[in-house]
Amino acid sequence: MDKKQELFVSQIQRFSLHDGPGIRTTIFLKGCNLRCKWCHNPETQNLIPEIQYLENRCRKYASCAMTCPQKALTIKPEGWSLDKEHCNNCMICVSNCYANALQISGSYEASEELVAQAKRDQQIFGEGGVTFSGGEPMLQIDILEYALKEAKKQKLHTAVDTAGNVPWDFFERIIPYTDLFLFDIKGMKPEVHKQYTGVDNTRILENIKKLSFEKDTRIWIRMPLVEGVNASENDIDDFLAFYLQLGSIDRIDLLPYHSYGTYKAKSLQMPEEVFETPSPEKMERIRMKIKTVNENVFVM
Repeated sequence: MDKKQELFVSQIQRFSLHDGPGIRTTIFLKGCNLRCKWCHNPETQNLIPEIQYLENRCRKYASCAMTCPQKALTIKPEGWSLDKEHCNNCMICVSNCYANALQISGSYEASEELVAQAKRDQQIFGEGGVTFSGGEPMLQIDILEYALKEAKKQKLHTAVDTAGNVPWDFFERIIPYTDLFLFDIKGMKPEVHKQYTGVDNTRILENIKKLSFEKDTRIWIRMPLVEGVNASENDIDDFLAFYLQLGSIDRIDLLPYHSYGTYKAKSLQMPEEVFETPSPEKMERIRMKIKTVNENVFVM
């Protein structure tokens, strides 16, 4: 398979129930141009292979450290540590970890085989399709476009989960082959958005506005809600005011913050930050408020 037709993948999740209609195959791609402080999938941020350490599997044999040519590993009673400045990603340590506590996050996968797998899954699960998620899948736009075309040839329902921080022409390239966009809205205030994601939201909001007026384009808005960041009454009022400027939106999913991503961040030696989850009562109040502009609002 030509390297030009391979996607750089973090994970393939089968029997996915929350990434579009039906039972789906979700393909998580590596690479993201946001740095959300509450990131649920930190292993998808960097567009390079990474060593991931699963502490609960480690038996402290130290075979990984002993075989590292760069001497970039140390293993002590308090835990495992990787000197990323000296690591050259040779992955010899991974192959010498007999407990499988070290794993490689990121691999190149043939687009046609990924689509074929999704097609086989659809034949087993019934209605569903393939969702390309991340990370930001459109950072691999050339291969993503190719994969979406292949999926449509196989008569698969296609969805793309995006944070929208890409040039508009990226959307134009894949609109003809994308049945559904799952579009993340992480906050309305540009300065707050930049504080917590690393970028302001100007391009993101412009893109969803344009996308919502594209003929025959279906959109589900997804809103991660984090206490103290984007879940106040004023935040929701700002969203409602913006929503009234949009065209067609099929549905809105509200995603209360969870801390599942923190153990992944720890496994990659990335900064961890824990936030507060809005209460179920607050989530219901937010749902009912947003329901005044769209009947299809769901707490996930």
